[in-house]
Amino acid sequence: MQFDWRKGVIRVGSVLFDDVTGLAKAATPQPKPETSDTPGPRGRPPFPMADMVAIARTRLGVREGSNKREADALLQEFRQLHPRVKPPTVRTIEDHVAKVYAAAAEDAAPLNPLK
Repeated sequence: MQFDWRKGVIRVGSVLFDDVTGLAKAATPQPKPETSDTPGPRGRPPFPMADMVAIARTRLGVREGSNKREADALLQEFRQLHPRVKPPTVRTIEDHVAKVYAAAAEDAAPLNPLK
């Protein structure tokens, strides 16, 4: 198909349409469906630091020897506590292990160590 809007001509193969006019139509906004099938927010979900700290508080005395094994243990407990939530990857948890246990130790520390 070939369009020549200045001359008002459309050519389709050997057929020629002459004196063709067109009107611009304003787009009508489509209503958004109000179903639960609409996708949620896009992007990476935030790291569940509060949940991981809560899990780490219960594991302060039994922490594994490496960050990788500890990340696996934290992930396993996270999945048990939150079966319907998509968990972070082991690699992400491994990157946060030090911060998670620092926060857990800080929360578990006595308020006044001199007494």
